[in-house]
Amino acid sequence: MHCRCHALAGAVLGMAAGSALLHLGGMALGHRVMQRHQLLARLAGAATAVLGVALLTRLA
Repeated sequence: MHCRCHALAGAVLGMAAGSALLHLGGMALGHRVMQRHQLLARLAGAATAVLGVALLTRLA
């Protein structure tokens, strides 16, 4: 039973580390793309705002 707990903890830590690395990599890539393409950054911001308004109106 003791080994199972260690294996489970290792699996959870591995998943968390993998998720963190993917998240940071995605943020770095996104930042690079947004710096090079200002129009894309504006469109992404507008799309985020529209999505937020749609979600808020759905909750109301």
